[in-house]
Amino acid sequence: MSLLSMLATTCTLERKSSTKDASGGMTNTFAAVSGYSGIACDIQPASGSVQMRYQQKGTICTHSIYFAEDVPAFAGDRFTTDDSRTFLVMGIRKASPGRIQWPCIVDVEERLA
Repeated sequence: MSLLSMLATTCTLERKSSTKDASGGMTNTFAAVSGYSGIACDIQPASGSVQMRYQQKGTICTHSIYFAEDVPAFAGDRFTTDDSRTFLVMGIRKASPGRIQWPCIVDVEERLA
């Protein structure tokens, strides 16, 4: 079984940017990061140990997103899925050289509309 066959969801990486509004104030918006739309991924509830690690830092992690390629996400970015789910990036785990594991796992908090 190939790694890609396990990735049943697609998502888009979005990054926050600030723009001036009509009254001269700043407004934060999210825009898609070029080249990172329709990325194949698998979204799973975060394990107990992952949730505990984030709770010790005073933050919340509800899910982990698994990717078959390296994704240039940073804390504060977000992922949106084709079925309108939104996830705020809390942390990123990259593969260790010489180990067989997922190339990129992003720990996220699901944001409900």
